Amino acid sequence: MGVLYLLRHAKAQMALPGQRDFDRPLAEIGVEQSVDLGGRMDEAGYRPALVLCSPALRTRQTLDGVRRSLAIADEDTRFKADLFGGDATSYLGEIRAHGDAGALMIVGHNPMIEDVACALAGKNGDPAALHRLMGGVPVAALAVIAFDDGFASAAPGSGRLLAFLTPGDE
Repeated sequence: MGVLYLLRHAKAQMALPGQRDFDRPLAEIGVEQSVDLGGRMDEAGYRPALVLCSPALRTRQTLDGVRRSLAIADEDTRFKADLFGGDATSYLGEIRAHGDAGALMIVGHNPMIEDVACALAGKNGDPAALHRLMGGVPVAALAVIAFDDGFASAAPGSGRLLAFLTPGDE
């Protein structure tokens, strides 16, 4: 079995005049969201063995906040350019290419995190979590999707949504 964690970056600051979108940092609330999410992941036992992260500043900072509670080693983290500005096919390709990880987390951007999470889960999994996921993926949201046969052959509808965590959840 494989578990995929799809994490949308936390709340970022608006771009300053002349600032590239790639270089936008997290807002103060975004830092808090990422630290909170890391603690919630730890409490739930959600521990990725490998992390693929967009190299954009806000995704790297989100990962830094999550790492405060989770023991994710630097050697278990890879920065992938195709997770910034890539399409759903890019995300799916990365998931399939790392199918042997067992527990993989992708830290990326919308609309791709939402598109990929909705496609992979289809209508499978926890009904309340599915309903919330289909309502949209806010910043600092985490979709936890299980694959009975691992995710090397992940395809639409082949996963099962186990949980969907968003900021402010109890």
